[in-house]
Amino acid sequence: MRKRIAIDLDDTLSYFVEEWLEAYNEVYNDHLTKDKITEWNIAKFTKPDCNSKIYEMLTWDEIFLRAKVRENAVEVTKWLGDYYDLYIVTAYNYQTARAKTEWVIENLPHIDYRRVVFCNDKFIIDADYLIDDKDKNCVEFQGKSLLFGIDNPWNDYYKNQLNYNSSLIKVANWNDVFNYFYSISAF
Repeated sequence: MRKRIAIDLDDTLSYFVEEWLEAYNEVYNDHLTKDKITEWNIAKFTKPDCNSKIYEMLTWDEIFLRAKVRENAVEVTKWLGDYYDLYIVTAYNYQTARAKTEWVIENLPHIDYRRVVFCNDKFIIDADYLIDDKDKNCVEFQGKSLLFGIDNPWNDYYKNQLNYNSSLIKVANWNDVFNYFYSISAF
């Protein structure tokens, strides 16, 4: 039986945050950039008239549909698909589920769209590995986790703090993901 890898979609397979910030900056006439966001609560970094309204933008299909595929994500997931069963596990919002599925069909056609799992509590997923950019998902996951985007400013705290957790691997990008799985594979 092949092992399973659960892969997050937003800002792991795609450059989602960039599109989200572009929409925010346009609507609120701001210049917020990714490097200024030093923690998960992005509302703390928006203009006062926006604040938590930034999360309402997560219902806009166009943000998901415009997001670009992360560099090397296609090549690495194709390679992983030769050896593992791949599932995309992404946060659920009924307003954007279709857009997320369409994004997968268009950008990652080698991953069957029927393997897109909508789930907000990723620790319940029965997989051997999780690749995700959210620290909470990685820490709570029962298998091995790859914390993706360790170079993101909101993950700075975790660069050194997660060394105690041997089931968690820190990766910056899809080249690091490839290197990790290549190093553990027996060909």
